[in-house]
Formats: sequence, structure tokens, C-alpha cells
Amino acid sequence: VDDQTAQHLRWTAGSALSHLTSGGDLRDVRTRAQRAARAAVFDAPDPAMQEAAERAGELAQLAGSATISAPRPGLEPPGVGRVPGLVLHDGQIPMTQLGRGSQRLATIAMQTHAVDASGGVLIDEVEVGLDPHRLLSLLSSLRARSKSGEGQVIMTTHSPLVIEAVEVDDLHIVRKTSDGVVTVTRVPHELEGARRGYVQGVARALPAALLAKRIVVCEGKTEVGLLRGLAPAWDVDEETPLALMGTCFVLGGGADSPRRARLLCDLGFEVLLLADDDLDRGNLAAWNALAAEAADAGVAVLRWPQGQAVEDQLFGGLPLAGVDDLIELRIESSDDPDNGAQSIRDLVADRLDCDAADLDGPSVADWQAATGAQFEDITSALADAAKAKSWFKNETMGRAVAAVLLKHLESVPSDSPLVTTLHQVRQFCYPPADPVNGQDDVAVPDPDAG
Repeated sequence: VDDQTAQHLRWTAGSALSHLTSGGDLRDVRTRAQRAARAAVFDAPDPAMQEAAERAGELAQLAGSATISAPRPGLEPPGVGRVPGLVLHDGQIPMTQLGRGSQRLATIAMQTHAVDASGGVLIDEVEVGLDPHRLLSLLSSLRARSKSGEGQVIMTTHSPLVIEAVEVDDLHIVRKTSDGVVTVTRVPHELEGARRGYVQGVARALPAALLAKRIVVCEGKTEVGLLRGLAPAWDVDEETPLALMGTCFVLGGGADSPRRARLLCDLGFEVLLLADDDLDRGNLAAWNALAAEAADAGVAVLRWPQGQAVEDQLFGGLPLAGVDDLIELRIESSDDPDNGAQSIRDLVADRLDCDAADLDGPSVADWQAATGAQFEDITSALADAAKAKSWFKNETMGRAVAAVLLKHLESVPSDSPLVTTLHQVRQFCYPPADPVNGQDDVAVPDPDAG
């Protein structure tokens, strides 16, 4: 006996009253009572509640939440430790039984309808629980509401899809520093010196970048895949993984890389640009000028050694076994491995000015023995062929190249440009300051802005 006396005045499991009751099925009694109560609400609904239910059903269907064929008020089925309440139903089914996204859409539809024309709508994490097509439909309706003058709509997001869908004029970057200071940076409509619509294009091409803290802009897809493939191995030895650091790797788009990097830097992000130093670049002087402007704006510009691209560093930096693995990787990625192997031999033979028949098999050591060529001459020929034929010019191949590099990394001299450059990238990715948990940067679409 304790002070919890009220529980023994109820017919509940283990109560004194239940022990005094014999010959009855308490569960059956409760079930009959609950069914009678539900039927009473269904059979005689309050007219005002029925009208509201029908309107809510219309709004939910218009929002893409669900098709409600028989909207009506009803008594919610009881839950453990919970008193049943009145809830919107579709026939016999409570709307609370819908999926999370459907519930959320129906709720947003009703709440926005309930707000008067001058009221504001605030939505946190607008994408939560929503399929892409439903999310896009919701964004369209919210923007139409805002543009029609029916109050302001402000929402936060961590979804790249939302960044892609809204107009650039609607976007703001919200940050909270470790000392609690909150800043809001509006994404500019245009970037000085860039073509009209450039900023909108970057936002839609690199939406994930606007949700990061630190950004590595890679000139090509090979570098994006390479760094994303190296990151898990780096995380093993670092105190804080990249996911918590808020560091991301994005595609710079070749010649446009410096301008993209500068725009992201102007928005307050820490940005590093990793690029080739290829003398075959179409307009090297113009690219260098853009890179200098980006550096002046605060971008950390990192380039491979003069006249070289990432392929030169890979073939020139890896040991013989690593080069053989790169060749094998290229052969395995070919639609026809036999023709792929022959194509490699033909390209190398052309650059070495020898007969392709002398290059038997995929082994560089065999090629050296057959031709007398130096290892450096063969790797240079391979690098030229890789660049000319785009062997690794996609993210998937870049990740595979990272696996080869990690396999042979201990055999690569620590002072080689390949290792030192990647080490600089790694240092940028993992700054010494600890991140503030739960204070991620948030891109805020604001359809009423501008």
C-alpha cells in the first residue's frame, strides 16, 4: 500500500478493483464501451465539426496529402496511457494513421488556410517526410501564396532539392557561430563580371554546397571522386569526421571553377579550389585572371605542379605496381576489355614511337623490357593517353582511383607533389576548431524576399 491509491479505483491490470472482479472479461467490456463511444460520434457528428472535416479533406487533397473520400470527425482509437480524443477521419480510418509526409502536408494545408492574409507562415525543415514530387508541389503553392500578397512565408531546409527548386532571390544563408552570434547572408541575384542568371545556375548546379560549412571546389570529376574516395580513410585518423565538419566536395565545372569558388567565398564559406595547371587549357590567361580574383576574394587556390593535371600526378607518383593497377582499372571499365587493353597499348606505342606489338600484356615492366623505354617515359605516355581519352573523367572512376592510391600510398614518397597536395587538401578539410553540434548552417528559402 502506497500513496498511489487512485489506480486501485480503476479496472486496470493489477488493480485491487480488478482482483475483486470475477467472471468478467475486462478487455471485452472496454472494447464494447470504446466502440459505442466511436459510434456515437460517427452517428451524430457536430455540424460545425463535420463542415470543418469536409473543408480539411478538400485542402488535404489539393495539397497532395491524400484523397479523403469520406471526411468526418471521429473518436480516436485509444492508445496505451492515452485518453482518446476527437480526430479527423476518412470513413473508419483516423487521419493520424497516414504516413508522416501525408500528415504533414495536410497539416500545412490547414494551417496556411487558417492564417489571415497578413499573417506569416514559418516552416521548419520543409522537406521532412515528403517525396520529391510532393515537396516540389508544396514549394510551388507556398511561393504562389507569397507572391499573391497573402503574407510572408519563411522556411528552413537542409535539402538540396529545395535549393534547386526556389529562385535564387529567395535564398539566405543562416549561420550560428560557437559564441552564439547568428548571421544571415542573402544570396545575390548576380555576380559582378558574370553572365545574367549565373548565380541561379550555380545554386542549382551545386545545391549541396549551400548547405555546407567548408567547400572544396574541384575543377574536374576525377578530383571529386578521388577526394570522396579518400575521405573515409582520412576520417579514420581524424578526431571529427567530415560529416560533422560540414566539409563537402563539389564540381567546379572546368574553366568556370574559379568563378564558382569566388561566389561561394563571397557567401561566407571557407573555400579551397583544387585545379590542374594544364598548359593545354584553352584560354590559360583568362583562367589565371579568374583564379587570381578568387584568391583575392579569399579562396585558397591549390594547383598541381606547373603544366600537369591529376592524371600526371597519379601515373607519375605511384610505384610500378600502382601504375599497373591503374591500367587494369581502365581495362576493367571498358565495354570490351580485350579492345580496351589493345587501345591502351596503341596509345602508349604512339607516344613512345614504337610498335604496339612490342607492348605485350598490361604490365609496365614487360613494356620496359620489350622497348627499353624508361619508366618515366611510359608513365608520361599513360598520363597523356588518360587525359586525351578521359579514362577517369567521372566520379565513379575517381573513387576507384582513390582505392588504388590508398593501396599503394605507403610506397609513394611523402614529399612527392601528389602526397603534399592531397595533404594540403586534407588540412583544409579538417580545421583545428571543433564544430558546434546541432548548429549546422541552414539555407533559408524566403519566397517573399526581393
